[in-house]
Formats: sequence, C-alpha cells, structure tokens
Amino acid sequence: MNAPVGSVFSACVGHRVAVMLGGLLSSVGTVAGAYSQNLFQLYITVGLSDR
Repeated sequence: MNAPVGSVFSACVGHRVAVMLGGLLSSVGTVAGAYSQNLFQLYITVGLSDR
C-alpha cells in the first residue's frame, strides 16, 4: 500500500535520503514502543512505524 508513496518520495529526494528517513522513523517508533504504558499504545507506536 505504501509503495507508490515511497516511490514518489524516493524519486523526489533520492534513494539515500528516503532510506535514511525510513530507518529514522522505524527507530523512533521502536523506541516509543519501548516506553508504552499499555498494549494499545504499543500497537499504535510499533504498528504505525513499521508500515
């Protein structure tokens, strides 16, 4: 589902920037998930960051 968005973003800013931004967003989501207080917060932080 996110492939067309990623493809357009990668074409605009370049492959390296797109990959670095994706890694940063994934890392932020994983760290935020580590500090979640309940299961719903874990689903939101990790679920949305790994899409």
